[in-house]
Amino acid sequence: MPASADFAPVSPSAPLPAFAERFGRVDKKVRAALENLGLRAVGDLLAHYPRRHEDRTRFDRFPNQPTGQPLCLRGEITDVQTRFMPGRRRFCEAVVEDPGGGALSGRIVLRWFNMPFIHKLLAVGQEIVLYGEPKQKGKRLVIDHPDYEIVERAGELAGIHLDRIVPVYPATAGLNQRTLRALVFRALEAITDDDLPDRLPAGAGQSEGGADLSRARAVRAIHFPEDFDTLAQARRYLALEEFARLQLELLERRRALDAAGGESRCGSGEILARFLESLPFEPTGAQRHCIDEIRRDLAAPRPMSRLLQGDVGSGKTLVAAAAMVLAAEAGFDAALMAPTQILAEQHFRNFRGWLEPLGVPVRLRTGAKQTDGGDLPLFDRALSGEKPTG
Repeated sequence: MPASADFAPVSPSAPLPAFAERFGRVDKKVRAALENLGLRAVGDLLAHYPRRHEDRTRFDRFPNQPTGQPLCLRGEITDVQTRFMPGRRRFCEAVVEDPGGGALSGRIVLRWFNMPFIHKLLAVGQEIVLYGEPKQKGKRLVIDHPDYEIVERAGELAGIHLDRIVPVYPATAGLNQRTLRALVFRALEAITDDDLPDRLPAGAGQSEGGADLSRARAVRAIHFPEDFDTLAQARRYLALEEFARLQLELLERRRALDAAGGESRCGSGEILARFLESLPFEPTGAQRHCIDEIRRDLAAPRPMSRLLQGDVGSGKTLVAAAAMVLAAEAGFDAALMAPTQILAEQHFRNFRGWLEPLGVPVRLRTGAKQTDGGDLPLFDRALSGEKPTG
């Protein structure tokens, strides 16, 4: 899709404040808000995906009782008041009704606490779109701090805020939804599909029963989808793209670690064999497999980077102990970190029972407790046959 004929094409790397100035003055508050959100370039704006969408082609009916879930309502403000609480603390309260709902239609009370400026933004007769969960407060249905927008039917971009599936973005003080939504809409008009090249192989965006999706179409659809099916497909495509990017970054990090080099930190395995034979149970096949892989990693001339994952009680601690034995055999110290002192003391008792009979001293060091025995290294003591004292 080419850029709109109304605007000169813009690059994703173009500074966002300068782009926004095309459509009116951008004050300091808006500039600061864009900076706070990390939106410095047009590409940052296009990657600022909505946190949810509202279907403003239709709205929920005004309820007469709590719904237990958020609603998207459209109504008219019939009253705005500043109320007082004990201690002269104030809050703004507005009543919203469905103008076409008839005498039996419900009404919703909106409340904002510690936000005195809200009163200046609301007026009787305004049309409002709001999102929130109504809760029973006495005899009234109340929504505290709802997401809301005042409907403005005039203006060139009024159509992007109503009568369509509308994006709702992560925002911040100084930047309201209408301004942010309009900026995204303008950016999508000014950007070309060539500036949003595919990063996934052809067919990756194919969903069951749906058309293949390009990255350009996915980015446009995640912001302003034609329907919820297209939105779901765009989310799937962009999630797959993010996953692929993460995998590439991990591969690159692993390649850098391999290139950095290092030294082997793996012993002969003699003490390890004695350790495994001394256990009152037979290690599982999975444990032995993990120990073998860790042994190969430690023997290689590069740093080991490995995640050991397993359910509670699956035997991860035993595998960690085996890795520590291999390091100790090679003349290095090894440390096992625990999140709590209770768990650290439990591991300490287990490791002493396992390793000290083999001549490998074990020490406990915590913020609150430290055993006797002096400083590390410990392996020199193990080789000399010195009996551990802690």
